[in-house]
Order: sequence, then C-alpha cells, then structure tokens
Amino acid sequence: MPYDSFAAMSREDVLAVRAYLLAQPAISQPRPQNILPFPFNQRWILVLWKLANLHTGNFTPDPSRTAGWNRGAYLVEVLGHCGACHTPRNTTFGMDENRKLAGGTAGIWQAFNITGDKIAGVGGWSDEELFRFLKPALCLGRPMRAVRWRRQS
Repeated sequence: MPYDSFAAMSREDVLAVRAYLLAQPAISQPRPQNILPFPFNQRWILVLWKLANLHTGNFTPDPSRTAGWNRGAYLVEVLGHCGACHTPRNTTFGMDENRKLAGGTAGIWQAFNITGDKIAGVGGWSDEELFRFLKPALCLGRPMRAVRWRRQS
C-alpha cells in the first residue's frame, strides 16, 4: 500500500513511470480474488483511512540540508517508499511518523530499523556494511528477504 508515499512524487517522475508502464507489453490474466478478512475487504473503509493517514502534496526539500541529502530523502520517503515497510503502523494502520524507519511488520515480513541509531539502527555501520545490507533490495522481481537483512560482519 505505498500509494501514500507515491502521492508525493514529482510530476516529472509520475510521467516517467507512466511512460515506462505504457511501453511494457500488455498482460492478460484473471484478477486475483480478494482474500482479505473483514473489515479489510471493505473498500469503503479506505475513505476513513485516507482521512486519518493520507498526506497529500509533493515532497518538500529541507532548505537547511544539502541537495544530496534532499535527493536521498526523496528516494527514501517517496520513490523507494522505505517507510511503507520499515515504519511501524499506528492504530489506524497509517505510518507512525514518530517512529519513522524504526522497523515494522507486514504479515509474516519483518522490516528492521534503518534509522541512524548506532545501537538499534544502522547508524554505526560502515559504507561497505550498508552496501551489503541494501544490495539484495536491488534484485528486481523479489521481495526483500528477512534472511538477507542481517548485519554481516
């Protein structure tokens, strides 16, 4: 459900993604049946979720930070939608903004703390450790696997 992150995309990026998708060959397959349990299978509830959790508007760069930092923040918060998994959810299943990137769960998946915290997060890691940590996420067509998300020293 990362569309709350994608809502902050720049128009240029939205058009680039649209152009890419339109360039792909069409696929014909039956739509999977909705297997979500009640009340999550009720689409009208999404209106209430949006009222509580959807923040509209484009990404706003932090003027006190560098252009590189702001580009990284845009990649993490918007295009990469890292918070969709790595941020705990609140009681309305929105992202808990007070614990951004502090780790979360989605079904059987565990997404670990990726904050700059030197003890609980990745703040004490070297560039090489971060590269090894993030590299599996670059494998297209596969979800990030929890077994790969361990600090390898």
